[in-house]
This record gives sequence, structure tokens and C-alpha cells, in this order.
Amino acid sequence: MGSQAATAGAGIALIPWDPASDAHAERMTTQRHACGWDVDQVPYWQKKVAAGDKLLFWIVLSGRGDEEELLAKHRAGSAAEIAPLRDTAARVGRTDRTPTAEEFLPIGHIALDEYPARNVLFGLPAATLWIKSFYISKAIQSGGLGRKAMEQAEAMAAAAPFHSAALALDTTHQAWQRRMTSQSLYGTDEPPADAPSIRTNQAWYTRQDYAEMTLPGTEGECARAEGRESLGYYAWTNPETGEFFKIPTVYMYKMMRK
Repeated sequence: MGSQAATAGAGIALIPWDPASDAHAERMTTQRHACGWDVDQVPYWQKKVAAGDKLLFWIVLSGRGDEEELLAKHRAGSAAEIAPLRDTAARVGRTDRTPTAEEFLPIGHIALDEYPARNVLFGLPAATLWIKSFYISKAIQSGGLGRKAMEQAEAMAAAAPFHSAALALDTTHQAWQRRMTSQSLYGTDEPPADAPSIRTNQAWYTRQDYAEMTLPGTEGECARAEGRESLGYYAWTNPETGEFFKIPTVYMYKMMRK
């Protein structure tokens, strides 16, 4: 990572995930369980990362005065994440690197993926990368760590060797997320008037200057290439109830500063 990434995401470091490490795979599975999405995708990610088609990074605290306090909260929130990992990844994408073998304790992870067919579908620059698989420990969310991790990922994508003119992402539609959260907390589609506002992923990304894109009506071919019926929703089964949902999806993008 260059100085631009270090400056943009001060207090956060990104360490490559090692697809050949059982310890890295086990920790990723643990964090995906905590996230609630894509638990079964870790073996597939191992293949994609090894092939250089997915850039997956651990999010690590670095150079912060409150680092020990935050790590203590993170450990308290997940007994399965107490032990540190080691920096052992020998590649980043398709570029070789020398791992440091130093220990670190990841508080989350973030990925940059290639989706060339999506770039064509949405009319995005060919070098656009997609932010995927983004997670911050729930015990220490809402403190600006996610924003710092995004800044690191954005600066990395804009720099060599990627030179991405834009970043894109997909997330849950805010109306659906707000309604489901309200039902879970209050048993109603809308929260009580005196209840705290419900945070949504879409609103958070909007505050990071990501703009919504309209999903073209010609998305069917692209969806089938990804093994999906439609890019307009996530197919998700609640692991606790077995209930199946088609979760409305929003697509967003942000042009990178040159």
C-alpha cells in the first residue's frame, strides 16, 4: 500500500488474507457467521483469491491510541477470535509479496472483486472494482472504523497496479432493511416515533459519497452468468427459521479522484 492509502485510512491497516492458510479460512468462516452472510462461500473465495480474481484483506487496527480498548471489546464480543493470526499471504491479487509472518488480530475484512460483465451492464469504466465481503466486528461498529477501511480500499484501488477510475458495490435496499429491523425490534413495519433511528447500509454508503445506479432491464444475462435468477435481489434463507427471502438489492458507485 502506498502513502495515499496510509494517509486516507489512518489507524487502519489492510493485511492480505491467505487462501492457503487453514487458520485464515477458519477465522474468515467465524467472521462470516457473525456477519450473517456467505458463510458457505469461504472455500469458493479461497479459489478466487488464489487465482487473483478476488482481493481479500483483513482489517487491522494500527497506530491508534485506543487500540487496546477496542481490541478488548472485540475479544469480549467473540470468544472464537481471541487468538492472533500471522501474515502469511504470498500474493496480493496477481502480484507476489513477501509476508512478514508478524502476528495480528483482525477486526473485520473487506474485498475488491472483478466484475467485468457488471461494468459493461452499468456503463462503468472497464477498470472498475467492486467492494464486496465487507465486515467490521459488531462489538466495535459505529466508531468510524468502517469509513477508515473504505478509505484504505478506495486509495488502494485508485493506485497502481489497478488504477480504478471508479468503485462500485451492491447492498440491501434501505426500505427493506429498515422494515425488517423494525419488525425484529418492535414487531411493526415502522419503529415507534420516539425510537432511535434505524441505520441502514445504503444510507451509510450514501454518506461515503456513493451514488445509486439504476439496474438495467437487460440484467438477465449478467445475472445468469453469476448463477442468479436476477441481480435485483439477494436470495437468502434465514438459518434460524428456514424462511426464504428475496431481498431487494441496490447498486451504487463512486468515481475515484485522480
